[in-house]
Parts: sequence; structure tokens; C-alpha cells
Amino acid sequence: MPNLASVLKTEIRRLARSEARALVAELRRSLQRERKLASALRKTVARQEREIADLRRQIARGAIAAVPPAVEPGEAGPRLRFRKETISAIRRRHGLSQASLAKLVGVGLNTVWSWEKGKSTPRRRQLAAIAELRSLGKKEMLERLASVGLESGRKKPGRKPGSAVAAGKKRVAKKKKTTKKKSTKKKATRKTVRRKTAKKKTAGRRAGRKVARKRS
Repeated sequence: MPNLASVLKTEIRRLARSEARALVAELRRSLQRERKLASALRKTVARQEREIADLRRQIARGAIAAVPPAVEPGEAGPRLRFRKETISAIRRRHGLSQASLAKLVGVGLNTVWSWEKGKSTPRRRQLAAIAELRSLGKKEMLERLASVGLESGRKKPGRKPGSAVAAGKKRVAKKKKTTKKKSTKKKATRKTVRRKTAKKKTAGRRAGRKVARKRS
């Protein structure tokens, strides 16, 4: 008759192995699920990173982008952002002069020059006009130019943007230079007069001494 203790030990080992196999199988299935989930997440992240990179490239090319949810109080529509490269990009694309672009937007020549140099920023209404010009094709741009009385947007000879400011600075510098010359000349004249006066006084004193010596 087999030993009862040996039979119990064998049965306990069998049950323990069976339980362990079940637990290990469940853990393996759970691990496989986690691996599949991690792989799916990695693919999603990679796809989103590619989409973000594409959006950044589009924004860099476009320079003006609309932010849909950001609407300022009391204003309708999306907020528009501006970059100074936008102006030169529109001008290069359609061969526009700064004067032609200024007429299309409804501002002065120096205003467009200031935008292109990054010295000022357009207002909301002007941003909308710039964004509209960006979306126009060549044919539409020619029609728009014709509507404001321009046959083409090519550069024409005339006053350069910012020349009024430059001319003003030049006049001020010239005036300062002239004033400085006059001041220097006045100082030199005063010194000459002083020297002549001193010489006359010295000569008078010497003559007085000679007369006094003769009398004595």
C-alpha cells in the first residue's frame, strides 16, 4: 500500500503546477495585450508627430495663420497673426511693388515699407486684406489691380520707401554740420579779435614806455 504522505505530496505538486500554469498563461496573455497597446500608442505618437511637423512647415510657408477658438471680446472671426516675411512673399509671388501693394491694402507707401522691415504691425482689417491677397491667383490679382486703376504691380521709378525719413535725417545732419561750422568759425573769429586787441594793447604800452624814456 503506497505511503499516504507521498500520495498527498504528489497531488499537492500537481495542483500547484496546474495553478502556476494557469497564472503564467494569464500573465502571458496580459503581457501580449500590453505589448499590442504599446505598439499602437507608438504608431499613434509617430503619426501625430508627422502631422505636427507638416503643420509647422505649412505655417512657416504661409506666415499668416488663423487660430480658430481664440476670438477677442467684441470681435467676430478668428484672430490673425502677422509676420513681416508675408509682405515680401506676396510681392515676390505677384511681382508687386510696395506702392502697388499699399494701394491694394488701402494704406500709404511708408506703411508697407514699415511692415516689411518689421517696424510696425497691421491692424485687424489690414490683416484680413493681406490674408485675402495671399489667397489670390495670378488672374485674380490682375483683376484686383485693374479694379484699383493699376495695369500691373511692377515697380515704377519714383520716391523710394522711407526716403522722406532719410531725407529728413540728412537735412538735420546737414544743419547740425553747418551750425557746427558756424560755431567753430565764430570761435576762431573771437580768438583772432582777442589776439589783435592784445597785440594793440601791447604795442600801445611799448609806445608809451618809449615816450616816457625820451622825456626822462
